[in-house]
Amino acid sequence: MLNIRIPSLTGVKQKGYYRQNYYDGYIMKSFVEYAFSVFNKEGDCINAKNKISFGEIEFGTSIQDVIKLKGTPKYNLTRKYLTFTLTVLIFKDKVNNIKKKSIFYFIDGLLVAGEHKFSELANDDVQFLKRMLFKKYESERDIDSKDFFLRKEDNACIHFSDGFDVSVFYLSLTSSHKSIIQSEISKKAMLIEHKLAQKESVLLKNL
Repeated sequence: MLNIRIPSLTGVKQKGYYRQNYYDGYIMKSFVEYAFSVFNKEGDCINAKNKISFGEIEFGTSIQDVIKLKGTPKYNLTRKYLTFTLTVLIFKDKVNNIKKKSIFYFIDGLLVAGEHKFSELANDDVQFLKRMLFKKYESERDIDSKDFFLRKEDNACIHFSDGFDVSVFYLSLTSSHKSIIQSEISKKAMLIEHKLAQKESVLLKNL
């Protein structure tokens, strides 16, 4: 597996941060690299004892079934990549009077990832959230870190990140989904190299 620096889906806060154009312009474009880097994370990953799911919704659930369970999303975004279609549903709700966003990521109509994003959490709330994660998935170990990974042997994992926002990102990729994402990254790299070669060719002709 590759040891890749984990990028962030959070970005920089600015006017219109929560508007649809932000999600469409940043999160949608960042998902492939982020998911690939999380899936291939090496190093200190904590083994999860229990099955990982995005709340009560299992990975592989269809878009239609998620909407039946959750209702109408605040945002419904679709982006066509070279090798697949990514759909993102974003819901706003509360848990214990704490505002959060629940983000569902679908590849070709099936759920492969989810994310809970919390804003303006007090430190006590952050620590409580971490304890609940360990209680649910790994009861014998705790970690005093703002960034850590829980991983299950069935290729499911959780990335906890306490940065600008507190993010709990859940990911489960089948071998087919992993191949699709790897293919997307390879084709994207080839396109970038091709465009660079074209620019160099034009420049050389005019020097």
